[in-house]
Amino acid sequence: TWRVSTLEQGLAAISAAHRTAGFPSPGDDPRARLIWRGIRRSKGVAPRQKAPIRVSQLARISEELGDGPRATRDRAILLFGFAGAFRRAELVALDRSDLSWGSDGVTVTIRKAKTDPEGKGDRIGIPKGRNPKTCPVSALRAWLDLVTSSGPVFRAVDRHGNVSETRLGAAAVAEIVKVRGALIGLDPLDLGGHSLR
Repeated sequence: TWRVSTLEQGLAAISAAHRTAGFPSPGDDPRARLIWRGIRRSKGVAPRQKAPIRVSQLARISEELGDGPRATRDRAILLFGFAGAFRRAELVALDRSDLSWGSDGVTVTIRKAKTDPEGKGDRIGIPKGRNPKTCPVSALRAWLDLVTSSGPVFRAVDRHGNVSETRLGAAAVAEIVKVRGALIGLDPLDLGGHSLR
């Protein structure tokens, strides 16, 4: 069965299409609103909370990933995303020019965030980790060694291991968390981009 949020998106899309075509929105009909209230009441509207990933689980995932461009990228996304408690949209919006390297780690400039509607920006310091296997700075450096051009930090990788110029989408971060968490037996339904926060 579909969740209320999925149904809600569908209703919004149908209503928008009707308005664009110059027809009255079916969502404005009193009968439809009555049915919609019943659906929300019977199904409930509380979102399913995503389980957080723990450091020990990250270490196990990192070991399971192996090598190759996609594994290197995913390791960097997981470890760096966790260390900075980044939202998935913040992670994929990063450009190389947003990173400032130092002897003890990297400083990240967040140009715009969900909690920063005016776009003032923020700076977050990510220190080197004690354990090389879970060090977010080392993982990011290893990934960037494979990205030869300026522009987006996190990019698509095709099935042949070729790194694209294309910026990774935010939805891909959630998928990476799910797929890589499943490597160590975590339930993908419990995981998402928010698991890194």
